[in-house]
Amino acid sequence: MNTTKQVNIMILVVFLAVLATGIYWIWDPRRAEDAEGTQLQATLDRGAWLYSQNCRTCHGNQGEGGAASNRLRAAPALNRPDLQGKPGDSEEVDDTAKRLAFRTVYNTIECGRIGKAMPTWGQRHGGTLNDEQMRQLTVFITEGTEWELANEFALEGVPAFDLHGDTYDNVRLVNA
Repeated sequence: MNTTKQVNIMILVVFLAVLATGIYWIWDPRRAEDAEGTQLQATLDRGAWLYSQNCRTCHGNQGEGGAASNRLRAAPALNRPDLQGKPGDSEEVDDTAKRLAFRTVYNTIECGRIGKAMPTWGQRHGGTLNDEQMRQLTVFITEGTEWELANEFALEGVPAFDLHGDTYDNVRLVNA
């Protein structure tokens, strides 16, 4: 192969590399936004499952609170705007308030509430949830968008993972 052909091939390779880099540079922000949305949804799904298995007994199937759901009367509602960083129902999310709510909810899940019925859930304090599970549950509560999914998990379970909710247990007990 002569030098001219080698130079032309190298120019073509460099051109293709620059072209590929440009295409990736244009596509990357959209890809990152899509991945962020996918990750958030997966976290919300896992948080809804954790809520349905650990929290609904006291706080109600959809976070409506113990008194409203005829459960533990002292259990507060978790589907409140202030836990989502909103000063009111129709107001926008305040990022500072949301970060504060996140820390408050996470710490409450991890350490419980002394003198209240809220148990300790963090493994470091003798509970059953690891750090990632507590984060998923906290994201679920502070986003406040998947309460219907938590209710569905509570009643029907997750068929894809062969995890069963109350409906399965009731059918199994009736058919026994």
